[in-house]
Amino acid sequence: MATALVQEAVMRRSAGMKTKYLEDIRLCFKGETHPSPFVLGFGNRASDNEAYRRGALLSEDAIYIVDTSSVLRSTGGAVFQGGFSCPKLRSRLEALLQDSAAK
Repeated sequence: MATALVQEAVMRRSAGMKTKYLEDIRLCFKGETHPSPFVLGFGNRASDNEAYRRGALLSEDAIYIVDTSSVLRSTGGAVFQGGFSCPKLRSRLEALLQDSAAK
């Protein structure tokens, strides 16, 4: 845990570590009907986007970065004002979750 804290907070090099943890979790579900147990990814840095794409195998539309003003941006380009209470965001997330459940 101390190594993770140093990489995240001090060295700002957490993408590789996060990618590895997400990949380890994903591989626990190998052989299931879905290629990944992950549906959505939320983070606050560009490195979180990289970790979710590589480790969790999420598409750009399923990864959201939250900025310091609580504005969420999907890496696919959508912007949602008002944080998690934004009705447009909630509708989009519900659609992504339903798509995942149907697969």
